[in-house]
Amino acid sequence: MPVMKAAETRASIGELIDQARDEPLIFETECAGNFVLLPVDDELLDLLLERSPRLIKKCRQIRERMEQGEYWTHEQVIDMFREEGG
Repeated sequence: MPVMKAAETRASIGELIDQARDEPLIFETECAGNFVLLPVDDELLDLLLERSPRLIKKCRQIRERMEQGEYWTHEQVIDMFREEGG
């Protein structure tokens, strides 16, 4: 995994993001600390979502409301968007 020091590069954030698309990049700064830039793929998203207490809590709340009958079907949502779109 490449390491890039902020003091040693003139790369723009866009260039750093482009570089991190191919492989993770460690970006070191003196004042703000170190950061890892990772390409976001399905595997990373799954990992992050599994470890998000806030998201887990929200999903539990949604599941409880659904069990109580508080939800819209896919068809109902499509119809709502059609009505709003005119």
